[in-house]
Amino acid sequence: MAMLVAACGDQSRTARLAPPRLPADAPAIRTTMADSGGGLSLASGGMTPGASSGDEGVAARLERIEADLRELQAQFKSAEPAISRLVRIDGDIRSLLTQMERVVAVRAQEAPGNGPGNAPRPAPRTMQAAAPQNAPQIAPQIAPLAADAPLPAASSPGLSPAPTGSLRLSPTSSGAPSGTSSPPPQTPALNLTPPSARPVNTPPANAAPPAPTPPAPVPRRDDAGIGALHLASYRDLDRARDGWRVLSRRYPQALGGLIPMIVRVNFSDGRGDFLRLQASGIAQDEAPSVCAQLTKAGQYCVPAADEGEPLRPRAPGVAMAVPGTGAASRSN
Repeated sequence: MAMLVAACGDQSRTARLAPPRLPADAPAIRTTMADSGGGLSLASGGMTPGASSGDEGVAARLERIEADLRELQAQFKSAEPAISRLVRIDGDIRSLLTQMERVVAVRAQEAPGNGPGNAPRPAPRTMQAAAPQNAPQIAPQIAPLAADAPLPAASSPGLSPAPTGSLRLSPTSSGAPSGTSSPPPQTPALNLTPPSARPVNTPPANAAPPAPTPPAPVPRRDDAGIGALHLASYRDLDRARDGWRVLSRRYPQALGGLIPMIVRVNFSDGRGDFLRLQASGIAQDEAPSVCAQLTKAGQYCVPAADEGEPLRPRAPGVAMAVPGTGAASRSN
C-alpha cells in the first residue's frame, strides 16, 4: 500500500514539472516587441494585433522630428548674418586688443628710466651746490681788479658821481672806502624834505577844459571809374552812423575798405528829407557783382554814382539833434 502511494506521488510531481504538450495542429504562438511606445503585442497563427497602431505612431514621431529640423534650419538661416557679423566683430575686438597690448608694451619701454638712453637728468641743485667750490678760485682774480680801479673824478664842481653805497649826508663824515688812496669827492647836500611838504604846481581853478580835437577828414577817392553802393536811407546822421557800423561788421568782406558817404535827398511829394547811406571807393564794374552778393544775403543794395559827403564819426561829448524819426528806409 505504501509503495502504491509513493508511486502516485512521484507521478504527480513529474506532471507538475514537465512542460505542457500542445497538439501538433495547434497554431504557433510568438511574442514580438513593437517600437510603438514600448508595448508588447502577441501574434498567434499569423495574426499580429496592435502592429498597425505602432507603425502609425512611429511615422507621426518621424514627421514631428522632420518638422522640428526644418524649423531649426530656417531659424539658423535667418540668424546666420547676425552670427557672421558677431564673429567679425569678435575678430576686430581681438585684433584691437592685440594692437593695444603692443602699444602699451612700446610705451612702457619708452618710459623714462626703462631704456639705457633715458637716464634721469641731474637736478639743478647739484650744479648750485658745486658753485661755492669754484667761488674761492674766482674771488682772488676779481679782488685785485676791484682794488686797483680808481674812482671816477668829478668833471665839474656842480656834478657828482652816482652813489654806489650808503648816502653821505654831510661832507665832514669820517671814514673812506678801503683800498683807495685818494679821498672820495664830496657830494652836495640832499633835499630831505618829505614829498608831502613840497609845493605842488596846481593849475588855476578857472582853467577851461581843452577843446575837443576835430576828427580827421575822411579821404575820398575822386578817380574816374569809381562807383558807390546805396545800402539804406535814414532820417538823421546818428542813425546813419549806427547803420554803417552794423553793416560793416555784418559784411566785412564786401564792405571792408570802403568809405561811408551821405547823400542828402529832398522829396517834394511830402516824404521830406532823407540821408542815403552809400559805400564809396569801389570800381563801377565791380559794384553790380558786390550788390548781387549783398542782395543774396538779404541786404538792400543798388549801384550808385560816387557822390555826396563823407559820413564823419560822432564828435566826443557832442550830441547832434536832427529832427525826424530816424527810421531806416531801403527804397529812398
